[in-house]
Amino acid sequence: MKKGILISASLVGALFILLLLLPVLFKGKITQLAKDEINNMLTAKVDFGGFDMSFIRNFPHASFRIKDLQVIGTEAFEKDTLFSGKSIDLVINLSSLFSDKGYEITKLALEQPRIFLHTLPDGRSNWDIMKDKEEKEQVADTADMNFNFKLKKFTIEEAALTYRDDEGEMQAEILGFNLSSSGDLAADSSLLKTQLRIASLSFGMEGIEYISKATAEVDADINANLNDFIFTFSKNTSRFNAIAFSLDGSFQLLEPEGFYMDLKLNAPEVDFKSILSLIPSIYSRQFESLTADGKVALSAFVKGKMLGDLYPAFDVNLSVADAWFRYPALPQSVQNIQLALSVSNPGGELDLTKIDLSRFSFLMGNNPFSATARVTQPLSDPDLKLNAKGKLDLGMIKDVYPLEEGSSLNGVFTLDLNLNGRMSYYEKNQFDRFTFAGNMSISDLSLTTSALPQQVIIPRAALSFNNRYADLSALQLRIGKNDMQASGKLENFLAYALRDQTLKGKLILNSNYLNINDFMKEEVLTQDAKQDVDTEEEALSLIEVPKNIDFVLQANFKELLYDNMRFNNAKGVLRVENGEMKFQDMTMQAFGGSLGLKGTYSTADLEKPFVNMDFAITDVFFTEIFKQVETIRKFAPVFEQATGKFSTKLSFNTLLKQDMMPDLNTVSAKGSLATKTVGLKEIPALNELAAQLKKPELSNLLLKNLSLLFFIKDGRLNMQPFDVKAGDFNISLSGSSGLDQSLALQGKIRLPDVLNMGRFSTLPFSIGGTFTRPVVRVDLAETVNAFLDEAKTAVKAEVDKKVGEIKEKADAEIQKQKEAALREYRQQADKLRAEAKALGDKIVEEAQKQSDALVEKAENPIAKKVAELSGKKLVEEARKQADELYRKADEEAIKWEEKMKQL
Repeated sequence: MKKGILISASLVGALFILLLLLPVLFKGKITQLAKDEINNMLTAKVDFGGFDMSFIRNFPHASFRIKDLQVIGTEAFEKDTLFSGKSIDLVINLSSLFSDKGYEITKLALEQPRIFLHTLPDGRSNWDIMKDKEEKEQVADTADMNFNFKLKKFTIEEAALTYRDDEGEMQAEILGFNLSSSGDLAADSSLLKTQLRIASLSFGMEGIEYISKATAEVDADINANLNDFIFTFSKNTSRFNAIAFSLDGSFQLLEPEGFYMDLKLNAPEVDFKSILSLIPSIYSRQFESLTADGKVALSAFVKGKMLGDLYPAFDVNLSVADAWFRYPALPQSVQNIQLALSVSNPGGELDLTKIDLSRFSFLMGNNPFSATARVTQPLSDPDLKLNAKGKLDLGMIKDVYPLEEGSSLNGVFTLDLNLNGRMSYYEKNQFDRFTFAGNMSISDLSLTTSALPQQVIIPRAALSFNNRYADLSALQLRIGKNDMQASGKLENFLAYALRDQTLKGKLILNSNYLNINDFMKEEVLTQDAKQDVDTEEEALSLIEVPKNIDFVLQANFKELLYDNMRFNNAKGVLRVENGEMKFQDMTMQAFGGSLGLKGTYSTADLEKPFVNMDFAITDVFFTEIFKQVETIRKFAPVFEQATGKFSTKLSFNTLLKQDMMPDLNTVSAKGSLATKTVGLKEIPALNELAAQLKKPELSNLLLKNLSLLFFIKDGRLNMQPFDVKAGDFNISLSGSSGLDQSLALQGKIRLPDVLNMGRFSTLPFSIGGTFTRPVVRVDLAETVNAFLDEAKTAVKAEVDKKVGEIKEKADAEIQKQKEAALREYRQQADKLRAEAKALGDKIVEEAQKQSDALVEKAENPIAKKVAELSGKKLVEEARKQADELYRKADEEAIKWEEKMKQL
């Protein structure tokens, strides 16, 4: 008995140990298999942080947990993380681990998955990551190893999904997505029990938010025919915001893709308050306290195939009669709300959709508002019928709707609009078949809200419509301190509004004060992005010029601000077209002088925005322009502390960064600068030059009649050679400076004539290093070497002359008498040696006198240093020449003596 118990216990213990060890034994195989299998199927980069495996957690099945899975795009989507998840849990049939037919997944659970779906303007999508068949066949031989999903339970916990469609200008976000579905997906049929919860659902298109932070719930029992992929709703309840509903019918998955649907919406308990929950602004503000009533009917169905461009038939009908709503804390209600809306399609093409708003009206205070609308063939050739008429006292909105704290709204808005006809009639100018008439006006509007940084005031705005154009007879607008007055005519207005076609027109725009910085987007850094920055920083972003606007603007701005720059009396013509703003003959006062410009600001390619401008600047202050224009401070810091005025002509072009600042590495410019008087002080390079020459007056210079040519290329400001007079000093300078403030300058400085430095009065110098840490070198050796070269040439010429004279005398004596000549020659040779020695001594003596004279004339330390150095080298060279003179005389004497002996 005891022996049997011991044996049984031993077997159980051995089995338990085996179950603990098996995950370790299989871990490497499954890890590699998973990575190989995933990367064999996908073009994206796939990796995960690790995994756990257990044979005990779901015994007799194996449990497999993948941690920190990431799927990251490649090429155009290399910055997109398509999928990431805290963990993925799989329950695997244990026997399938020992089979070559694939791993059977019976349970799948995703914890905190994050999904980002992105479509580019050219239509490419980041989820198109499956490798094609041929590509997969070229990868490893693990392709026949598959994961077979035979799920009995599928869960998603706290998922987040973001969808961005750049092509269609759509965006959607789902937060707090939780799903639990259980059933037997391996059986021919099964009852799937499903629960779905969404904490926040938002959807917007073309800048308009249609759904904002909506909530949704689904509890459904679905009968699944897994042979034919037919799913039929049985018991189910659902909720979208405050609307409770259920679905009757079924949907079927079609091969190879698509659906067949036969579904009907049941909403027997829908009321007017639940309908109001579909309006984002109402549902998001004190919705629970809202009271409402009215007769409501809601019905909908969808039936047919959805396959490619084929759509099922569908119909949605909503009617509201004699409704009202009120917030108990507010004094008034919106009354007599009437609504009849139908959206239908008989099936087939989506262009067969018909939208019919046959009735919409309400009463706010004593002001009625009504509208009707009908649209058919919305995709191919919209047939439009729209009538809207009413008057709204905007000051009453605070009495019927709870505005945000600190917000206010006042003013009167009136509208009378009649539109009837096909878009093709309008586009073909068939105005006899197209009606578009009406007017819109705003008076005494004032708006304050946290969504806007400053108060908006419109004292008056009036716009009238007809078939050909919209006439803006008056617009007065103030935003904070900014003001604008505009008038003009706009053509193609309707096609612009409905089909995004080009809006054409001519406007006259006037402003007393306009600060462009107030209208740039502000991006506040997050705490992570700020890192060690204590205060929030704001970054400007690019102002896009719309491509579908063709305007001529005649502008007049009395005071215009951009970045740190301030302009006054800015006048000119601006042409806006194809995503570019062209400045034509603009003039303004700026930086204490005047400025004229023409050129282009372009965002036609948002990836490569640019500016191309020609400037004519006259009599502006150095201090003002360097204080306001960062680009000039970067390229020419030497003038940052300069005083005085200057004029320049400049051609300038550069790419722009997304904060509208120039990409300084792409700046290309050329121009000229002229100034009658400019003062320079506290320039590090001048301070260093003054110290080396022991001339402190060079530290603070007053330059007159400065004129120079320059060009900017490859991030460097290059200056053509130019001359300036700085007090008693004349300076020549050329070279370049870089964006990194590096210096590469060369020049010469001429010392005053009163120093009596002669040929040593012009000194070459160079300036390297950086603006704040310059390296200055004064090249004394160049001047001394030039002087010595001249001395060497003169000595050599003197030696050659003496030798020639002696040779002539020797030749004459040889002709008289050999013996006498030989004796005479020997005497002459001795005399030649003596004269050579005497001449050499004289050369040395003369050099010493010149050296002493230079030192004696020097009136300051730097001049004395130059004289001592040059005098020393002059004497040394003279001694060398004297020795050379004697050697040559001696060689000549010996050579002729030998020759005489041979005669």
